[in-house]
Amino acid sequence: MRPLPRRALQALDRFNAARPWDHNAHYHRWLLRQLPRRFGSALDVGSGTGDLARLLATRADHVLGIDSDPAITSRARALTPEPARTSFTVMDARTDLPAGPFDTITCVATLHHLPFTDITEATRATLPGARPHRRLFWRYTLTWRRPS
Repeated sequence: MRPLPRRALQALDRFNAARPWDHNAHYHRWLLRQLPRRFGSALDVGSGTGDLARLLATRADHVLGIDSDPAITSRARALTPEPARTSFTVMDARTDLPAGPFDTITCVATLHHLPFTDITEATRATLPGARPHRRLFWRYTLTWRRPS
């Protein structure tokens, strides 16, 4: 397959600069539709610059965003206005997680690096009754409702 001509790449760059879009933000509204209007606490794993954590804070009493990258965590703090119901900390979810409980846990970007079969197996082992789904752009969603 031949690479795109330089003019086509420049046109794509201009288009993306005028209408930025990313794979993760595409699912933010969907996530909000799955949640109650108000809830206590949320954990956003792989929070990046904090876009989803700040959206969750419009409904939650407090949101903790964790990310393994100190620079991106610092950026998230800088982008979050005070006073905020959102805090960010550097933490690697593969080896450490903050103590809960949390009413909501989101993880938009972190798990897309795993094959769907791994997601399904981990779900069955750790959260019986949860339903993993394949989504566009190599993303998965996992829905679970606390039993009554």
